[in-house]
Amino acid sequence: MLSYGARGNPTAFALEDLVSELEGGYRTKLFATGLQAITQTFLAYLRPGDHLLLSDGVYGPVRRLARELLQPFGVQVEFFAADGQGLEPALRANTRMVYSESPSSLLYELNDLPAMAALCKARGVLLAVDNTWGSGYLYQPLALGADISIMALTKYLGGHSDVMMGSVCTTGEAFAALSRSSDTCGCTVSPDDAWLVLRGARSLASRMAVHEQQGLEIARWLQGHEAVARVYHRPWRSILGMRCGSAISRAVTACSVSSWRMLLWAGPRPSRTVCGCSALAPRGAVTRAW
Repeated sequence: MLSYGARGNPTAFALEDLVSELEGGYRTKLFATGLQAITQTFLAYLRPGDHLLLSDGVYGPVRRLARELLQPFGVQVEFFAADGQGLEPALRANTRMVYSESPSSLLYELNDLPAMAALCKARGVLLAVDNTWGSGYLYQPLALGADISIMALTKYLGGHSDVMMGSVCTTGEAFAALSRSSDTCGCTVSPDDAWLVLRGARSLASRMAVHEQQGLEIARWLQGHEAVARVYHRPWRSILGMRCGSAISRAVTACSVSSWRMLLWAGPRPSRTVCGCSALAPRGAVTRAW
């Protein structure tokens, strides 16, 4: 039902339904960027005095968000290992949320989400996961026990380097707080931007298959290059040190090609596009993370 433009529009609602179906969740809210989706997640569920556990492998700007927004407003923030080890001893009586990114930025450490979810649920702690690399197509954190799944639709779902957007999909129990906070803050996206992501979603499966193939090709090429000391490519058991499910393996294989694109500059200006079809790998070797 349409009630007020700041609460959405029919095109955005169609995209929310699509993301909910991909993520296997109850409902979804859309935001202008992936970082805004993360910010709104914190604003919806955290209050002064709460304790937040952040993965040490989170998207870089999340650290600044914690330092410059959450901590000044009285939220206690601590980090746990990017691979999820040592989480249980870090949990406190006032821990409200555990925030993970799996695969993580930028070395793609994997978390045992079902085990983390079991720890959280037994204590009434929310488990939020950045699922940008998984894209909702390759795997679904909500199906593994998470309460909240966040994506930067700018990347794989949009896929064409011409739109920015974020999404938060939750379980039925967690949605009310997110919905209220989103409406209160006037968070919405334009019909045109929502249409661009809907268009990109049509080719998601085809693009992810190509990403997976190219990721393996690039990893093999880098492994044999004399200037490369080590290749962080998680599907390789010699690096991972553990077996991972096929969906997770495909997710980190696909995102590895985007990692290669992030590590390069095109001439004097850095290429800042990640996961889009026009994010080409130019010549050069200057590290740049976006």
